[in-house]
Parts: sequence; structure tokens; C-alpha cells
Amino acid sequence: PPRPVILIPPGELSKATYDAAWRIGTVLQQAGKQPRIAVMPGVGQEVDTSGIVLSPGLAAVPAFAAFSGGGRHRIASRAELGAYIALARQGGFSADFIIEDPSIRDQMDQAVRALEDDLRAGSPDNASAFAPLRAQLLANAAQGDENVRLVTIAGKPVIAISAQAAAQASGVLSELWRQMLVVPAANVRVATTPDFSGVTSIDLSRLGGRTGTFDVLARGDWSATFDLGTLLGGGRVPSEFLVDVSAAPSAGDSAPIASIMLNDYLLGARRLSANGITERIPVQVPRYALAARNVLKISFQRQPMSDRCRETPQAFPVAVLPSSRAVLVDAPATVDFFGAMPRLATRANVIVPQAYLRDPTTLRRVISLAVASGVTPERAILTVAGDGAEITPDGAFLAIDTRVGNVTSKVKVDGSRLAITGSNEQTMLDVGSLTNLGVIEAVTSGHQIGLVYRTIGANAPDWKKPFLLSAGDISLLSSAGPAVTLDTNSATLTRDAAGENDAFSSLLKRGPAWGPAAVGVAILLFLLFVVLAQRARRRTREEP
Repeated sequence: PPRPVILIPPGELSKATYDAAWRIGTVLQQAGKQPRIAVMPGVGQEVDTSGIVLSPGLAAVPAFAAFSGGGRHRIASRAELGAYIALARQGGFSADFIIEDPSIRDQMDQAVRALEDDLRAGSPDNASAFAPLRAQLLANAAQGDENVRLVTIAGKPVIAISAQAAAQASGVLSELWRQMLVVPAANVRVATTPDFSGVTSIDLSRLGGRTGTFDVLARGDWSATFDLGTLLGGGRVPSEFLVDVSAAPSAGDSAPIASIMLNDYLLGARRLSANGITERIPVQVPRYALAARNVLKISFQRQPMSDRCRETPQAFPVAVLPSSRAVLVDAPATVDFFGAMPRLATRANVIVPQAYLRDPTTLRRVISLAVASGVTPERAILTVAGDGAEITPDGAFLAIDTRVGNVTSKVKVDGSRLAITGSNEQTMLDVGSLTNLGVIEAVTSGHQIGLVYRTIGANAPDWKKPFLLSAGDISLLSSAGPAVTLDTNSATLTRDAAGENDAFSSLLKRGPAWGPAAVGVAILLFLLFVVLAQRARRRTREEP
């Protein structure tokens, strides 16, 4: 489904369960899904019954009849919870993935037993009819060493994942391996993507596009979408594409043109000879063109026909050949998002505070930040920091609302106050009374490059859609994603992108303070708009 539900147990989560939930959510979101985290309901909690439709027979049973009114209903007993689970196909209990945990298994077992006892007390025939469901739930209990299993709950298929096998499960569910899961249960010991740390180049088809021939009348595109983490592990990034193409002649006199683009940046183009012979187009990959997720596109354009004839336009073949390659180099050790993401893809230390385990709503935050920064879930490790404790990581890291040791930061967050300094230690921004915002920054801890995220104010942004980090080292995040992205060494970045004679680059290099001041004013105006909008919404709610 496009919005799969990951079911987790109620209460404070164990480290293993939290670890499994964020990994599975991350791999699903990287696959284009929008995962939702759901907590297993318990007695005394409210559930939505608006989609439940009961048959006349079920409506006569008190435990089921409680869900016939529509709207919100507070579960009054374990028997009612068992009925809610049994109504999965009727719109009740919903899950596509279950993180297997002893507490969630015991809770479901006790609820189904209570429902069975309730049915037996009312009518032995009802209890007999319920026996197959009870047997099915018992059969769902883990057997042997299988840590990824397809189970059935009330007739609905659900993927059950052992909390102790989080890394293996996220690896086997990745784009590379998930098509092999054609069995009902598997014992996954290792599942990861290839390590290209010692490889100098790879086939272009390895990036996800299928090489081959296709017909082009006026325009045709070949594309490949790849994540730095999923396909280019080992801290390597593409520095050059060697694109081998060929084109057949057409009725028109104009030669076809092949254009190569990465993330909508034109890297190079060539007028082809159109004689069916292989032509190589080498294009360099500038650092500003790369992102956590990348789209490489090769566009072919033809003039459909000559202006001296009246023939019917006809498509002629072009080809992207299997000999096309991507040249890989070590990622630069720059303290920015581009320098951090390839290292996070190789092996990331995801650090969260202990308080996150008590709040399952934080899982969506961790998932969104992991996807945005290019973390590979099967290669990552989870570190839970004690509340207020300081962590000194021994590798690339993504620290979320935690303190990291040996860090010199350009960002300071104090409650609802945000302050940012530039590379010259001059204050660019200092503003308070903020909320619903976050800030992520590329930093170093000792010799390790990583990212530090901090929530600004009482409420964190609520990311309903995935986003990606772009070039820079500081990004202010609203609920819509990156609102303002800065590179505190922007003169260097602008020089790479626009050349030495770019006017703005010259201003940043020669002007003592105009560049940082202009950026600071832009951020201040944006944050002022956010504050005014929040106050307007507050006044609207207070009006009778």
C-alpha cells in the first residue's frame, strides 16, 4: 500500500523495538511509500470505528456491537480489544508491518482469549465459529529462526519482523533484495548493498536505469534514480559520467542532440553523428549537482523530418549502451551536507535521547531526517543517549536532539531562541519566540563528520512529506521541509557554480559584511512571517 502502517507496542519502547521501527520506516520511505506509525491500542484507549461494517450476526455479540456506532469508541475490556483485532478486514485493527515484541504478542493473545471466553459464555456455537481465528493467531507465533514472516491476522496479510533483526530486515526489504521474498518466512542473517569503497567505476545501469534501445520521434528521455546511500556505499560519490550512446540516421537533415542532466543541472550535450556508431560523452559531476537522491537523465532530441519533403514523421532508434559508466571517487571531507551524506550512507551512528523511546511520535521525525540525510538503515547503528548526556561518536553520525561532544557549532538553540554565526564568527541571526521549526547543521566531532538536528521551541516540525538536504551546512526546517539553507562558506560554493567573475561571489569575497548580512535579513524576514502567522492562528482560535 502507498501508506503502510507499522504497528508498535504501547508504552515506552525497548531500544530494539524503536530501532526496528525507524529502520523499517526509513526503507519504506526511501522506496517512495509514506509509512505511518500506529500504537497497538489497549483497554481504555479510543479507536476510530467509522469504517467498521458489522454483519447482523456479529452485531448481536456485545463485544462486537460496541463498534457499530461509528466515530470514536473507548475500548472497555480485553474482549472488546479482541473483537477489534478480529475486525481487521471490516475496517478495524489495521497493520501492514508488526514489530514483533513479547509485549505486543502477549497483549494480542490475551485479547483474543478474552473474546473467546466471552463468546463461549454467550453461545458455544459462537465460540466454535471463532476457533479458526484463534488457531490462526496461535500459528502466527514465531517458530524456528525466521525473523521476517508473512502472517495473517483476521484474514489480512501482515509482515511480522523480529525486533532483534532490525538491520537484516531493513536490508532485505531494500530495493535491491525485496523481490526475492517469495516465501512466507525467511531467516535473514545478512542483507546489505555492495560496498564500493575500492571500486573506481560502475556500470551506469547499476544506478537503476535499464540500458538499451528506444525509438525517438522528436524527444525521448532515459533516466535513472539513485540514492547516494543505497547504491554508492563505501563513502564514494560519482565524479564523472562516461555515457556511451548511438543513434540511427533519420529523414531529417539535422543531427540529433543528446543532453545529460543530473538533478535538472545540464552537465553536457553533444550533436550526434547519427550513423549507428558508438559515441562517448564524458561529463564532469560538480559537487553542487549531487543530492541524497539523484535523477540522472539523458535526453535525445531529433528534428522529425526535413523541410524539403512531405514524408510522414517516423521515429528512429537511439541507444544508451551498457558500456556507459560512472567514475567514483572518495567523498570530499568537507564539513557540509555533501561531505556528510556519503559517510552517513556507509555507516551512520543515529543518536536519539532516551525521551524519544517514551514518545512514539518521534519515530516519524527520525525517519524523515534519516531519509533526508541519506542514511542507509541496514548499515546504521542506533545509540540511545541518557537524558541530558553527551555522546562522542566514533564514526559518521546523525544526532537528533542530543548533545555531541567536541563540536564547534555555528548554531545555538536555547528553547525558542535561535542564533546563527557565519564563518567569520559574526552573528547572522538571533531571534526568539520560535516554534514548529528545527535546524540541522553539518559539524565535526573530533575527526568525525556528522549532522546535528535540534528542535526549536516547544513543538517540532511535523513532516508529512519526505524532503532532502541540498548543498550547504545549515538548514532551517519547517513542516514543509527546508525553509532556508545556508552555506557559511558560500563564496567557495558560488565560485564553483558560477565562476570567478560572478558578481555575488565577488561581493562575498570583498565585502566585509554584506553577504552574511543579506542572508541574515532574509532568514529574519522568514522567521518573522512564521511568528506572525502563528499569532494570527492563535487569535483566531481565541475568538468566540
